[in-house]
Amino acid sequence: ALWLARRLGMQEVYGPALEGLSGVALLTRFPITEADTRLLTSQLEQTAIVHARVQVGDRALDAYGVWMGLEPEERARQLDDALAYVGAASPAVFGGDFNSTPDSPTYARIRAAGFDDPFVVGGFDPAPTSPAIEPVERIDFVWARGLEVRNARVLDSLASDHRMVVIVLALP
Repeated sequence: ALWLARRLGMQEVYGPALEGLSGVALLTRFPITEADTRLLTSQLEQTAIVHARVQVGDRALDAYGVWMGLEPEERARQLDDALAYVGAASPAVFGGDFNSTPDSPTYARIRAAGFDDPFVVGGFDPAPTSPAIEPVERIDFVWARGLEVRNARVLDSLASDHRMVVIVLALP
């Protein structure tokens, strides 16, 4: 994450997971004023959530990146942890690999926590994100709370094992 952030001229927060061999990274072009990471309750693969408070002009924005487990029961516990960690932060962005589709309890709970799906709010095509080669399901999201949606798209890229979700947001 640090290597990529330096080459892009960005700042980063990295939360190691899965025996430190992989983890969750959050990169931003805005100055980071606070940052922390937390492991999520995991029985199979260790997952994590990262947080950065960034300064956007004279406003603060809380950004969270997450990686959720594969099993529904484990994901439910991890979502409990993640939503408690995020709390009522607003404006906020909450994105990552949720390993859950739009018809899942995970999606419904995030909506109930006051987050908007920018694809739905903005009327954009919610293309599938996984796997990167010939994707068949949408399991990667960038949620927004207290922000205006300007654009949302999924990139046709093989830079990762999932396709990248790109959201353009504005502070109200």
